[in-house]
Amino acid sequence: MEFVESVIDPPQPTLSKYVFAGSQLKADVRFKILRAWAQLNNIGPISGILIVGSIGTYNYTDESDIDITIKWAGDANSLLAARDIVIPLNGKQFAGPHEINYFIRPDIHPDYYDSIYDVLTNKWLKGPAEAGIDINRYLGRFSETVDTITDNTAELLNDIADYRALEHISHDDKQFASGMASRKLNEIDNDIKALGGQYIDVWSERRAAFDAPDIEELREYGRRNAMPDNVLYLLLRKYCYLHFLHALYELSDDKAGPSMVRGAENAYGDFKTDRIQKGFEESLRYHLR
Repeated sequence: MEFVESVIDPPQPTLSKYVFAGSQLKADVRFKILRAWAQLNNIGPISGILIVGSIGTYNYTDESDIDITIKWAGDANSLLAARDIVIPLNGKQFAGPHEINYFIRPDIHPDYYDSIYDVLTNKWLKGPAEAGIDINRYLGRFSETVDTITDNTAELLNDIADYRALEHISHDDKQFASGMASRKLNEIDNDIKALGGQYIDVWSERRAAFDAPDIEELREYGRRNAMPDNVLYLLLRKYCYLHFLHALYELSDDKAGPSMVRGAENAYGDFKTDRIQKGFEESLRYHLR
């Protein structure tokens, strides 16, 4: 399941000129999508081809993908066969800077999306919408979450530095260093599990906001995409924290040892590189623009 509404991005004056001519899907983009659909004709029945996500709102960016949901009316086996055909196309077709990605599923939940465009009928089923929010309502929780990530990461980096220092202990102290290193590896393992656990918490809470939202909270914020658990997830993704947490989550089942330490160092190095490439501060502290 993909939830990709860019509610945190500022609105644009028009829909993407690479995808839409006014409010109509551009003919060349529609042709690319229908050509992929044609490859499935002999596999099974299709009940719809829909564009969902931020590209159908005024809150898109140049990084927004064109997410195509193909509604599959066939059985489970034919659905898997259809996926094998279209999934290899993902990331290979573009409309300007926008990558075209295909998802095949039996149906979608309209409430999960702010805009839905029907490619077959060439009409809007929902939207186009300006999907923005008042970001100030969410910054307190975001700041608290980033503070926790920062504190846990500082603990991880300090433990790694201590572990690396033990590698340079003189020969006479090797036995002592070995015992210290073992204890330090356990501390690093706990640090990684704490940060990986934050990823699971953020991911599962966002999923629950869509699948089983709190009714009072939904009434307060108006739609699922504007609910705090979703916005927190999107802010963490935008400012590179989510990828960092996910990388550590994937390390959390590894055996405590040198390779785990290298993985954590690489994850933090990638985080700093991602921040620089996106024009943010290199440090863990977020910088809203």
